[in-house]
Amino acid sequence: KASAQYIARVPVFFSGAAETNKYIRARFLPDRLEVTAIDSTNGELKVFEKHKVTAYVKLGASSRVISVYNNKCLASTPSPFNVLMGICNNQSNQSWIHNTATAEIKVSSDNKCLEASSPNSNVYLTNCNNTSRQQWVVLPTGDIKNQQLDQCLDLTGFDNADGANVGIWNCNSGTNQQWRWAQ
Repeated sequence: KASAQYIARVPVFFSGAAETNKYIRARFLPDRLEVTAIDSTNGELKVFEKHKVTAYVKLGASSRVISVYNNKCLASTPSPFNVLMGICNNQSNQSWIHNTATAEIKVSSDNKCLEASSPNSNVYLTNCNNTSRQQWVVLPTGDIKNQQLDQCLDLTGFDNADGANVGIWNCNSGTNQQWRWAQ
């Protein structure tokens, strides 16, 4: 469960030697793992580098995939197995599992996998078959990248409407390509 507790305090190493006044602090927040580099020289804490890892996903955990752009959820439709955006409602068609062992992302309700068949096209669901068209990597930026096509899951045209299409496009780290996983 997410909490604001620190999970690590690790010394920072420069030139092979530990700097006792510099360390890494990490903590879980509700939607991310935050890693902060701290400099405590002269007794004062100064943040000199901060990273937010927004794509913390547990193997086999069922989660909602939420667009950073419009805070809506990735949703499947039963036929023809399209992938669209919708208001988050905790229904099974918005419950996704990212299996990091196979790199597949599947919807819990239909046991179908997210697939991209060609560049700059809509994504859809089909029977899981362990092909590279169904293999995705979740990047620390929140981008979800298809391994075969080297393109990112994309809220097409920054569309804010319910039922907006989801496709793949060249990765650009726009908010329409950033996603967070929440249970």
